[in-house]
Amino acid sequence: MWDTQISAPGGSPTVSGPIMDIITTHLHADFDGLASMVAASKLYPGAVLVFPGRAQDAVRRFLAVHDLGLTRLRDLESNVCSSRA
Repeated sequence: MWDTQISAPGGSPTVSGPIMDIITTHLHADFDGLASMVAASKLYPGAVLVFPGRAQDAVRRFLAVHDLGLTRLRDLESNVCSSRA
């Protein structure tokens, strides 16, 4: 993680503080999207796997049995918001 400042267009700062690397996929994720996330996590071992929301039924059943250490997007958003308050 790096300490940095992100500016909006026009130069006014909007976010400052630690930045985290995340890996995610598309909505209604299929096994290709999930496998891409897992593969990317091997290239970026410090990154957080963030699941964006819905997934295909087969993927949901798979994730119910196999813990891949995924973070739900809404959980990530609530953690970021609570740490900024």
